[in-house]
Amino acid sequence: MAHFINNPVNNFVRFGEGLTVGNFRQEVELALPVYAEDDYRFIFNITGTLAEIDNLVADPSLVEICLSLDRVTVARNWTVQDSLFCSLYRVNETTVQVAWAYGFPDFISLVSKGSCFYVVVNIDGAFAGGSNRFIRVPSVELTVLVVYGSDDDAFGYSYCGFAEFTQSARVPAYIGSPVFKTAREIYTKANGDTKVITSKVSRAYQFTTEFLPEEIHWAVNVAFTHQHVRVVDGRYDMGVTKDGEYEIEWAESFHPVLATAKTKLIKASIPDSYGTGCGCPDIIPAVQVACYDVDTLFTTADYKGTAQVQVVSNCSPINYSIVGVEPGITNASFSLSQLGLLTFTVGVGYGSVRKLAVTVKVSCGGQDCLSYIYTTLGAA
Repeated sequence: MAHFINNPVNNFVRFGEGLTVGNFRQEVELALPVYAEDDYRFIFNITGTLAEIDNLVADPSLVEICLSLDRVTVARNWTVQDSLFCSLYRVNETTVQVAWAYGFPDFISLVSKGSCFYVVVNIDGAFAGGSNRFIRVPSVELTVLVVYGSDDDAFGYSYCGFAEFTQSARVPAYIGSPVFKTAREIYTKANGDTKVITSKVSRAYQFTTEFLPEEIHWAVNVAFTHQHVRVVDGRYDMGVTKDGEYEIEWAESFHPVLATAKTKLIKASIPDSYGTGCGCPDIIPAVQVACYDVDTLFTTADYKGTAQVQVVSNCSPINYSIVGVEPGITNASFSLSQLGLLTFTVGVGYGSVRKLAVTVKVSCGGQDCLSYIYTTLGAA
């Protein structure tokens, strides 16, 4: 089985998919605007066999992010040439989530204004997929940079696995001047007098897109639904919260699959940090399999082994402790480092033991979590 890129449906950067739309006369592929190197930070999934994913987790440099002018040929390999590496978080045995935090470094030296390019992913030296199209724009006019993230895992993204990571994309859109909204709670007394209990004034901005396909409207709406959102254009740089529905105006579109959309944004604060709501860390107990002949197991020497508890968390410090071993063995020793590496020795004469189940307590952020390490010592 070869590696396969699986795009979350909420992505702006989509591998193996072009944003192709057609009308009665022509078919064109839309291009998302890029002005600055750091406009796009994104997450995607890679699936493969257990062995393939093991290799990627052990060596993240095998995932290469590249710039291409034709969606296949590499013009700049940011991982190899610039030593910029993806962050990987293992979702399960056969899937890893990949976070790219560097945008498109030095793309202006390869792409002229008004020209298009693509992002290519190579895995273990082989082409794995090309992205939808991007276009270098000469200014930020009629575009809005949307930066979004969450304190918890959300919308298929493992934010707790990538400390302080935010995604971003530049959207063909504009932000209108604000209107002022006032919300008041008024108490009316029995004699008819009134008293203001609470009063709040806020700025509301209308965000309006250019003509976009359904996939990008969906991505914009999901971005605005995140816990923390920041928008940046030629006039504004502010935290916002979506107020009301994201309204796509299909009925007013002259194109069957393109439409504008609008939504209200309320000005909000920009958080100092992200990921603070992630509680118990995600724990992946390692499974070690050591094959021995049953007749010779433990008959000539002690059995020594190691196993690793892989913890993905953005809280610190992380502490480990052994709270249980099954079955109970008297002639055995166990130690656990503060990096989660379990080292154990089982003495000669315990050939009847086929599997150990070690329970490890992981403490992080004031919470205790339990993880089991199953270690097969010999044939069943």
